[in-house]
Amino acid sequence: MKTMPYYLCVLMTIFSTTAIRAEISALTIVPSKQVAERYGSVFFDINSASPYSNPYNPDDIKVDIVFADPNSNQIILPCFYVFGNSGASQWQGRFTPRKVGQYSYQAKVFVKGAPEGKSDVFYLTVKDSNKDGFLHLNPKSNYFLQHDSGKPFRGIGENVCWDPRPNEDQKYKYEYMFPLLGANGCNFARLWMCPWNAPLEWKNSGSGRYSETAAARLDTIFSLAERNGLYVMLALDFHGVFKSVKDPWGGGDYWTDNPYNIANGGPCLNAAAFFSNSAAKEMYKKRLRYVIARWGYNKHLGVIEFFNEVDHAYNDGDVNTPAEDIVSWHKEMSAYLKSIDPFEHLVSTSCSHKTIPRLWNLKDLDFSQTHLYGTTDNIYDGITSFVNSYNKPYVTGEFAYSWENAGTKESHPTFRRELHMGMWRGMFSSTPILPMTWWWESFADNDWDVFKAVSTYGNQMTSGSGGLLTPLSVNAGTGIETMALKSNNRMFVWLRNNTSSTLSDSTLTISSLQNGNYGIKYYDTWTGKYSIPAMINVTTGVLQSPIPSLNADKDIACLILKVSM
Repeated sequence: MKTMPYYLCVLMTIFSTTAIRAEISALTIVPSKQVAERYGSVFFDINSASPYSNPYNPDDIKVDIVFADPNSNQIILPCFYVFGNSGASQWQGRFTPRKVGQYSYQAKVFVKGAPEGKSDVFYLTVKDSNKDGFLHLNPKSNYFLQHDSGKPFRGIGENVCWDPRPNEDQKYKYEYMFPLLGANGCNFARLWMCPWNAPLEWKNSGSGRYSETAAARLDTIFSLAERNGLYVMLALDFHGVFKSVKDPWGGGDYWTDNPYNIANGGPCLNAAAFFSNSAAKEMYKKRLRYVIARWGYNKHLGVIEFFNEVDHAYNDGDVNTPAEDIVSWHKEMSAYLKSIDPFEHLVSTSCSHKTIPRLWNLKDLDFSQTHLYGTTDNIYDGITSFVNSYNKPYVTGEFAYSWENAGTKESHPTFRRELHMGMWRGMFSSTPILPMTWWWESFADNDWDVFKAVSTYGNQMTSGSGGLLTPLSVNAGTGIETMALKSNNRMFVWLRNNTSSTLSDSTLTISSLQNGNYGIKYYDTWTGKYSIPAMINVTTGVLQSPIPSLNADKDIACLILKVSM
């Protein structure tokens, strides 16, 4: 009996092993469509035969789709695990093309950092559309953001930070709140990921693993936002995840359950170490990658906010993180997030009231953000100060008359008034997102008229502005608070009686105008109704108009349009 030479046996073994390995490593990729619209989403289902221990750990296994756009620029799209087992798993890539033309794409898998397999190369044809794309800073004006298309955007909305907890009224879920916001002209909402609301990475999911239940809920929330025309600022954490001492409501002491706590398998001996421990930073970057992989494609993810009130981890009771650690952490994470995000989302974080030195100087934090509780009398000056100090936009992420309950019958009128005043003063301030109230449940059933009146006027201010507003000097006489802006051939003015008595003979005066005919109509800021327009002929460069009678603390707005020379 003849035997095969030894060297042939070795070669056969090598070829056989290589063939089997190639088969194991192969990826298949199936797109939801082969022809897409610009700024329309495309999902890619990917089947992998590669082994892994933890599919949520990209150091263990990572799946990317590599695109070449119509200009041959490379785009790396991170993908996320859907289901399956080691050796037989399904992944998904979610993509929104931003250019018209033909894209090529190929899925690739990496195991323990090494290339393991790839799919064939396929092509996606992208046609133009009337969609506007993602939100970005507006280089021309801090009063607006702008879409990819160049269309200006100004956020009007409120916080809707979580679904009701078991001890709260179950009525106020996102399914209830988002349609009401959309129906009343709002276009923006802020929400949290936290231990009781879409806790993606928390004790129950295990260190370095993510909750599919939380992720699925967030999928639903983004679908609701999109259907109701809302853009979302998503806060990935809140300060309570570092605290061991209860807050005034008897909770908020979540460090015990934090997956970064060494007691739960995490890398941190204490909460302050989160901002300096290298292993914790790498762990957090993996979560950022998952966020971009799963929700980055969605145009209605308007802003990614790292923390709600991160200053509570700085020089605050039981957590005293050095300022330089918090600033260094935000510098590293904001740069990393922008490096992996093919859609260029806006990035920020927030403080309650304390200033963390040099935090807002970071170039990859697109705007500064603090929270205001108390009167909004000085909100214009506060916004202006932040804008001038840091040369970037500023946003009031939370505001209300008080951080304590607004829901009592006695307190509600005061909170309602401050809601109104804060939004109107914000409208005339240099901010791309109007101040957002905190007490969403307290205003959910009786106060949509406030939002509707603001949105009707505010959306007119945005429409036709070309993304540019500039301050306008006006005079309304003694005792009237005035704020005014102009864009193109339109002027917007807000007037408030700042006295304790009725003013019935005041005059609005605007100088240095071109001569010609101007139409003016006054706007009731509470009912959302305009007066009958009046025509004013300007012959000396000065427009004068009698102001309707204003009771004490009453405010009114007006719109002035130049109609002819």
